[in-house]
Amino acid sequence: MEDDKYIRMRRWFAERPRTDRVLHIISDMFTAAVYAVYIATSVVLFVKKSRKLREYILVPGAVFAAGSIFRAVIDAPRPYDELDIELNGKKKRRLRAGYRSGGAGPESTGERKKRGKSFPSRHAFSAAVIAVASAWLDPAAGIAMTAVALGVAATRVLTGVHWIRDVVCGLLYGAAGGIAGFGLLDRLSRR
Repeated sequence: MEDDKYIRMRRWFAERPRTDRVLHIISDMFTAAVYAVYIATSVVLFVKKSRKLREYILVPGAVFAAGSIFRAVIDAPRPYDELDIELNGKKKRRLRAGYRSGGAGPESTGERKKRGKSFPSRHAFSAAVIAVASAWLDPAAGIAMTAVALGVAATRVLTGVHWIRDVVCGLLYGAAGGIAGFGLLDRLSRR
């Protein structure tokens, strides 16, 4: 998405504070659903003493750890780091070129937002790998979680915290990591 289109999109939401609030609530609900499903499924597998619990924790954990390290190394700026956009009803001022992340967003807003570490989106790759983990256990659950992962990705862009490339690459990385991880573990367990 071109910068001016991104700015117009965020301005549209900023001019409609109720709609923007609802969007943020929906975004939070998608994120909460991903983690609630993952934790609840882990508890069920534990209670049932399922042999699949180890893999269900190991694969998403490895994808999460590797993705988190990668994004810290890349340290790509977020949309509000580079563009004059409104975020949560407050104007974000563009940072100078060549910044490095360091915690709070622009101080003029009084709002603390993370700088950098935008690529790939951790929310997107976490949701994608959890969708693959869900599909590994039950294909129907995997389909439902894939829809939730797509909702997470879309709302991360619409709320102004990620670029489209961040969420697309996050979804692809999370799905590929999950498929490769579960595939490898399945092969090893057959030996």
